[in-house]
Amino acid sequence: MQGRYERIAVPDAPVAVVGAGLAGLACARRLIEAGVPVVVFEKARGPSGRCATRRAARSTAVDATPSAATALETRAFDHGAQYYTVRDPAFEAIHREWLEAGVAARWNGRIAAWDPRGGWQEKDEGTERHVGVPGMSALGRHLARDVEVRVEAAVKSLRRAPIAQVRAWELCLQDGTWLGPWAAIVCTAPAAQAAGLVAAHDERLARLAASLEAAPCWALMLDAPGPILAGRDGVFLNDHALGWAARESSKPARQPGGRWTIHASAAWSRVHLELEAEEAAGKLLEAWVDWLRTVGDFEGARVAARPSHLVAHRWRHSIPLAPSSKRCASSDDGTLLLAGDAHGGPRVEGAVLSGLAAAERLLAAYARA
Repeated sequence: MQGRYERIAVPDAPVAVVGAGLAGLACARRLIEAGVPVVVFEKARGPSGRCATRRAARSTAVDATPSAATALETRAFDHGAQYYTVRDPAFEAIHREWLEAGVAARWNGRIAAWDPRGGWQEKDEGTERHVGVPGMSALGRHLARDVEVRVEAAVKSLRRAPIAQVRAWELCLQDGTWLGPWAAIVCTAPAAQAAGLVAAHDERLARLAASLEAAPCWALMLDAPGPILAGRDGVFLNDHALGWAARESSKPARQPGGRWTIHASAAWSRVHLELEAEEAAGKLLEAWVDWLRTVGDFEGARVAARPSHLVAHRWRHSIPLAPSSKRCASSDDGTLLLAGDAHGGPRVEGAVLSGLAAAERLLAAYARA
């Protein structure tokens, strides 16, 4: 087994990590701490992946001066991952470091579940939920410190670098630019996208990635100042078009107000995946208002029906449906790796541990080379 790693190292070549979600950033940090140079490529405008926070100005005044625009109050929504839990001892140290750094805090939200047949059920079973501070994206920004992250840099394809007697890679960005050589590629993009990247180079990895299906999710960000669902800060909805709703102001270090993030169910999201965002927002608002009436919150339904802010966001690849039992996967020569929550489990914890596992596998390969 050790012999297959003999050709992994390209002298002084960095590792390329595709994806600046928590898996990619955790992998990059571990490699950098071990002295391995890394560059992270992210297609979005910033790091954090689905640990995302969306901000929007409360005023759209077109005549605002630059100084006035800077002072505008903003709405903030955690429209991706809602919180994280700590279940694996290996994640405990990272969680503690986040708490000490002030980028995470416990969320003591009043959480319940609702079922159309059984009604309400309290979810105070002792689960500790934590969130990023002042938003979920703080976790990714913290991991990204001192890491070279190239944003708005979508990776289109990979190829073997034409370097004799070594295994090296080059990658092509969306604009056609080829970059390299890279000693190794760690792909932490959603599994469906990873399958396309590796298909021409490793059939086994491509089959694995293609098998790791993730459910889509439409997220609704709503601001409707007024009393909605008094006494509840988070709700799991079972057997409904909606799957989850959270009061943003109930989380630590958030601004007050009537902001709610509402996630559609996987089934509803799949059926309505190709809607325009505005149409999806309208349909989700209608479902939210109707559900509030169903549970007897008629005043909340009235308030919600007149939002001051309403935006929908589509996550094409959200929660993995059947994650791999292994934290990461690699090619036979150890230079092409897959990681992410499709490998580590459908939670923040799983994504981080998967990224770390990929880094450790690379470091072990370097040690053997």
